Amino acid sequence: MTGELTSAAAAIMGAVVGGLASLTSTLLGERSRHRRDLVQREISKARNRLLRFHSTGFQAVRRVCHAPHQ
Repeated sequence: MTGELTSAAAAIMGAVVGGLASLTSTLLGERSRHRRDLVQREISKARNRLLRFHSTGFQAVRRVCHAPHQ
């Protein structure tokens, strides 16, 4: 009977360890994805700000260069 209990305990512990490994892997993957999405969003915001800055500067230069001279 001791052999049967040992086998059952080993099977249960194997299932628990396997489940925890799977859960840990999933949590780390989700954390990594969340961080990547956050960084992508920040990069996109910075890019849009830079494009608006360049566009505004370009428009100001055009107005100055094409303004009638007095």
